Amino acid sequence: MRRAWNSSDRYFFAFVLANVAQGGSSLLIPLFVAQVFGGTNSDVGLVTGLASLAGVPASIWWGRISDKWKRRKIFVLIGMFGVAIGLALMSLTQGLWQMVLANALINVTWLASAAVATLIAIEGLNKERWDARIGRFNRFGGLGWVAGLLLGSLWMQFITQQLHAQTELNMSMRILFGVLSVLALLGAFWAAAWLHESPVKLEQRRFESVAIAVGNLWERFKFAPQELFHIVSNPGKLIEAFRNREGFGRVLRVYFIAVICFFVGFSAMFVPLPLFFKNALGLNGSEIFALFVIHSGTSAFTNSWAGRFAQRYGSRYLQRIFLSVRVVIFALAPLLIYLEGHHWAAFVSIAFFFLLTGVSWAFINVCAVSIISKRAPVEQRGQALGTYNALSGGGNILGALIGGYIADFSYTVDFLLAAGMCAISLVILFGWSKKKISLPKAAQK
Repeated sequence: MRRAWNSSDRYFFAFVLANVAQGGSSLLIPLFVAQVFGGTNSDVGLVTGLASLAGVPASIWWGRISDKWKRRKIFVLIGMFGVAIGLALMSLTQGLWQMVLANALINVTWLASAAVATLIAIEGLNKERWDARIGRFNRFGGLGWVAGLLLGSLWMQFITQQLHAQTELNMSMRILFGVLSVLALLGAFWAAAWLHESPVKLEQRRFESVAIAVGNLWERFKFAPQELFHIVSNPGKLIEAFRNREGFGRVLRVYFIAVICFFVGFSAMFVPLPLFFKNALGLNGSEIFALFVIHSGTSAFTNSWAGRFAQRYGSRYLQRIFLSVRVVIFALAPLLIYLEGHHWAAFVSIAFFFLLTGVSWAFINVCAVSIISKRAPVEQRGQALGTYNALSGGGNILGALIGGYIADFSYTVDFLLAAGMCAISLVILFGWSKKKISLPKAAQK
């Protein structure tokens, strides 16, 4: 007999639709900025970076409100309707700053949903089953994200490529924003109809058993901290945890410095890539979407393997290996410019590049969450994972703004900067791994 769907299962479907919409828009935004407004890499960095920056205070605010109200459905609806409205506004924008505001609306409102997402995923489950359910929750979201990229690729191939006039090309991209908005709206209506409200139990917010499974995230190319399993609702406590000897401890504080460095590098590398592929290598929109499908799909497929390998071989060891992989491929990325005019050679080379970055992202992120979960004091594990999300978001914002600006002058310098930031984090991690791990007493319980 088949198990009946509960409220949490029904939410998964709405969550997938919202991620289809966001996955498709993640690349449509930079291509739209360049195609319709004649934007540069710094403009793309501005749209992504400032919108993500708006999410920082929003994440704190939503975290506090959700803790106070102890409700879920209203926050889910705010997030999904916000995505739908933001995408609809993007289809009507007439200037760059309107795009910034629409993207900010999406980021700010989606964080309301993120504040309660994990609580919904683990509803009615014993703590022993939380890891598996959260991992499944993220796989659903990852598949939705990849499906959105695939939709964008097919749209560009079979609709946009058939058009020739500039006004027709621009209109086709605006229509795609509208289609994505409708998908998000369907998800919102589905959540409104099927997600049942119930008070949130305070003990569910501790997430003491969550370890590797929460690392099953996919690398986002809008670089917004949208999937937060632990939203920081009290920055004062975070500051205290950094300063207090009984808080995170020196070892974890050093690790967080490495986290900032490699996320700055990741963002500086990936934000200019769509326009690099379009302007420097001559790839069309459909091909660019297809290439990012390879990256996100590889990452989603590899996540479960990454968790098992991390348990077997050690998270610190694997994270250093795959950060080294990124240092090498980022440093070699400027060589792609020599493939200009060799269309299929460029496409195949980038596909291989994205296979490596997809696999490496799965291992780096899963290992990071595992390391933090094991090194943080038990009672501060949620704070530590919230810190990881906050620092990754901050690093992404900084990398987007810096990377977009530098790429306008030289893609080579930008890619080498990205490799350099990852190399700095690698040096920190090699030195960090040689130190004797001395944890706060609370972490040894």
